Amino acid sequence: MTWDPSDGRIHAALPACQTHRRGYQVGMTRWHIAGIAAGVVVVIIIVSLGVVTWLHLRHVAQIEQDLDVDMGPAFHEDSVQTLPETARRYLLHSIAEGTPLYGSVRLEQKGAMKLKPDRPHAELTADERLTPLVGFLWRARSRVGGLPVSVTDHYLDDDGAVRVAVLGAMPVVNQKGDDVTRSSRGRLAAESLWCPTALVGRENVRWEAVDDGHVRLVQSVDGEDVAVTLAVDDQGRLTEIVMQRW
Repeated sequence: MTWDPSDGRIHAALPACQTHRRGYQVGMTRWHIAGIAAGVVVVIIIVSLGVVTWLHLRHVAQIEQDLDVDMGPAFHEDSVQTLPETARRYLLHSIAEGTPLYGSVRLEQKGAMKLKPDRPHAELTADERLTPLVGFLWRARSRVGGLPVSVTDHYLDDDGAVRVAVLGAMPVVNQKGDDVTRSSRGRLAAESLWCPTALVGRENVRWEAVDDGHVRLVQSVDGEDVAVTLAVDDQGRLTEIVMQRW
């Protein structure tokens, strides 16, 4: 504040530092609001991924429970007496006399797969619960770009789906629908040969003669007949399967 004797007036001005301070405070307030908003968005995303993952794991657990079936009676040669010769030869080679007719099998696998055609193979380990004529649950674990990746593929009750997730929680592939379901039904029919005990004495299984070295296996899965042609050698060993895959 100054006094000018020439005009008798008192002149006053706010210090410049106060103006700068106010601008700084306004800027900091905006940054605080933006930071809080970003934090809220991150929390929402994390919670949403957690809920989605929990629902998926619960669904997978229910599928595995539904695939658990009781075993049937012991296998005897008379059980396949009326089947075509090639089918009999295959089943007698695959199933030992007196073996319980298990309806389900659990498989452990090691191998490699491509998530996309133009990508290199990634090593994986997997386990599968397979119940012929009912469904399957396949779970694989791998690493892509150094990050853990999980893959879940299933079919049950006329519903098939494939899910790929990074870090166990971030889904990058989630395929389902009629085409995926029909394709999964074909996979179930082909992989049923890993549990031949489930194909004996079943009303929805039909064996059709082709020739001395081939037999057609037709399985009725949720109302659709899925045919697989087996090539069987003289000793009953399976050498090839052929099918039309959707």
